[in-house]
Amino acid sequence: MLERNAARAALADLTETMRHPVRELRTHRARLALVIITLMLTAADWSVRPTVDAYSMMISIQHMASIALICLLPRLGACGILAVEIACCFVDTSGGASRLWGTCLASGIIVYVEGTIAMAVACFLANLLMQLSQTRLNEGPHVQGPTMSAGVFLLSCAVIAEITGYGLRQRNDMAQHKDSAYRRSIQQQEDSHTLSLLEYASQLHDSVAGSLASISLTAQQHISEHPDVDAATWNRIDEESRQALTQVHRIIDAMSEGQRTDASRGNDNDLPDDLRALCHDHDRALAEQGLHGHAELHDFGLTVHPDIGRVRMLRSLIDELYANMAKYAVGDTDYQLSVTLCDDYIEIMQTNGIAPMTHPSPGNRGLTVHARRIGQAGGDLSYTIRDAQWICFVHLPLV
Repeated sequence: MLERNAARAALADLTETMRHPVRELRTHRARLALVIITLMLTAADWSVRPTVDAYSMMISIQHMASIALICLLPRLGACGILAVEIACCFVDTSGGASRLWGTCLASGIIVYVEGTIAMAVACFLANLLMQLSQTRLNEGPHVQGPTMSAGVFLLSCAVIAEITGYGLRQRNDMAQHKDSAYRRSIQQQEDSHTLSLLEYASQLHDSVAGSLASISLTAQQHISEHPDVDAATWNRIDEESRQALTQVHRIIDAMSEGQRTDASRGNDNDLPDDLRALCHDHDRALAEQGLHGHAELHDFGLTVHPDIGRVRMLRSLIDELYANMAKYAVGDTDYQLSVTLCDDYIEIMQTNGIAPMTHPSPGNRGLTVHARRIGQAGGDLSYTIRDAQWICFVHLPLV
């Protein structure tokens, strides 16, 4: 069962990496730098020791390809390097790239990815056996002098790489543990906020909704008992109370369901699709009003998991921007909305034509509230009017 789960996890990692290779590189910049340095050192050694046969050429090419593969698939790349070393235990090369740097990188990467003492010991024993086998293949059973010193040096480099990889993994695990604790505290705050909203919704239903329903019932009774006495006035009272009751129920539904709906939208993989669908729905609604334009979403890859509260804030802001366009935009010019996801933040640029009578600040109240919230989150929201064009810019960190 454990092996099956591990295989499924590895397959899921492979699938996710192949879907977002650029994001994988941006997330692991240190790994990319190590791979580039290792490739440079290996290529420099290869230029000094050219290959003399096809086998050595094949081994060198496979070794460097495995090093490059570590950028995206560290386990597979490291296993490729170790496979090359195992092959060299039986048939040694004549010239070609030095495999020292790649072997050290593979050892450190495997220990870092797995993060266990058992894997560190296994890598040490594997390197020890491979080094002894290759030394015996080259020098015979009686090994001494410089050859033994070189073998000890190679093994020491591999051990240092393993220790470094294990230390970095422990540091990374501690950082992830702190991040998990922070996320749990945020989730507890969100749960507390949700309970408060549910309590407010219950109080709103018991007080305001009950009173409005009573007013509507009183108006209906008066109309049925005295149809000729101020019928128009009582009909208006009944209609307005019904409309107010409908609005109160909508508010109660939003308070009861909004938190639960948004709680599932904190996944960085689903966020671009959610935003694209949200903007598409708003675009379709504006098109029915005779307004032309569309939203564009540019996904350059996120390096963080977006905070649920920030995602909720972002969706509310987009709703507000589209609501303002529905109120104030004119149909003779196309509106534009550009949403850019990159690293750990999101940027929005929105423009639309407005009538001169709406100067100087359409939708100021709602955007002022959003500007305060975004400012408290470390972001920025600014808007201006230029040549009968409403321009709004938003920068919002997602963590």
